[in-house]
Amino acid sequence: MFIVEFIKNAINRIDKNVNAMTLIEFLLVSSMYSIMKFSDPQWFVENSVVENIQIAVLAIAFLICLTAKSERKFFVFCGFLVLFLIIRETNLGRSYFCAKYLEPDEICRWKNLKYGYMADVVRILFAVSILAYAVYNKLWLPLRRFISKAPIYIWDLGVVVLCAVIGTIAETSYIDSEILEETSETIMYIAFTYCLWRYSRYRFEN
Repeated sequence: MFIVEFIKNAINRIDKNVNAMTLIEFLLVSSMYSIMKFSDPQWFVENSVVENIQIAVLAIAFLICLTAKSERKFFVFCGFLVLFLIIRETNLGRSYFCAKYLEPDEICRWKNLKYGYMADVVRILFAVSILAYAVYNKLWLPLRRFISKAPIYIWDLGVVVLCAVIGTIAETSYIDSEILEETSETIMYIAFTYCLWRYSRYRFEN
């Protein structure tokens, strides 16, 4: 019965409204083929134009989390997750260390640097810290509240899921397209940031 009631409740909470930002997301998704066809491939390599755009979008997402109007501890947790994504995109500045300490013909990998293993240590410690923060503050409670009571912005969330799927497929050997992967990832981050904005400004009635 709980599952049936949850599904009924979820259907009633679906928000099908399309606003200007949602239209921009639709436009970006519909432009993916053109981006792949006409863009300079160098824009999509590590530490280039598209990656810097992604980091800028994630920085905005981080600020949104810090300025949430309600459930502040939950959105601080979301901010930590965003920081983790920024760490992933910047790879802790790996390209800088490679340029400084590796020979030009060496592959830029942390394992090729003398203390490169520390990068994995930092990532693991940060992930454990995020988990500890969530457990200490019992963040499953506000999460359950959002899942059971907040509006479901179907179009924006749909773009996040769609681009996540496309980006994952683009990484496989069947497609192996860095341009498609990075394009999907960028659009996903934009839609994700807008979702954070909408939910961080939402106030529950009770």
